[in-house]
Amino acid sequence: MHIDIVSDAICPWCYIGKRKLDQALALVADELSVSLQWRPYQLNPSIPPTGLDRQASLARKFASAARADAAYARIAQTGAEEGIAFDFEAITRTPNTQNVHRLIQWAGTGQRQHELMAYLFAAYFERGEDIGDAQVLIQAANSAGMDADLVAQQLPGDSDNEVVAEQEQLARSMGIGGVPCFIINGQYMLMGVQDPVRLARALKKIQQEELVEPKNYPPFGSL
Repeated sequence: MHIDIVSDAICPWCYIGKRKLDQALALVADELSVSLQWRPYQLNPSIPPTGLDRQASLARKFASAARADAAYARIAQTGAEEGIAFDFEAITRTPNTQNVHRLIQWAGTGQRQHELMAYLFAAYFERGEDIGDAQVLIQAANSAGMDADLVAQQLPGDSDNEVVAEQEQLARSMGIGGVPCFIINGQYMLMGVQDPVRLARALKKIQQEELVEPKNYPPFGSL
């Protein structure tokens, strides 16, 4: 079984969604073999490459500090229930995530990519690091066992910008308008944060159905 996870590393609900996905996968670990691949989706593609001051970004998005505080208080409470120590006050900049998605692309698939996402989420949401900064991305690559020297060489260029753009466009053409989104075997789409028990039950049901009527869906289209 294969799951594509459409996500952005500056989406707090995606961080929560990852934690709940991990719980669901633990529930089915003895019954299913599941491969994972993270796919790009930029929540704010218009952010300049150098990023934006976070307070200015929040003011533009929420129109008032009170509305922003209320929204993030809810997220922080939900995150705490999953063991995530959101520290929104530590975040000073909202980054453009194009290079983040390039790095995720270079990580390939499977456990290395999954570990990279865990690092990026924690770096941004719990430590307030600017994940749009090249040095932060190089450190993230190193933490996930990637070739950090190669990443340092590639980041200033434009390699795989088109691949990221094509995958994001594919996601939007599939009707994905928000993240996280989970696509199972290239066919079954689940939007938003999923309850672990329900997700585990859905995965087992899909597996049973495909054992009866095998399908061969290419993951995330042909990309």
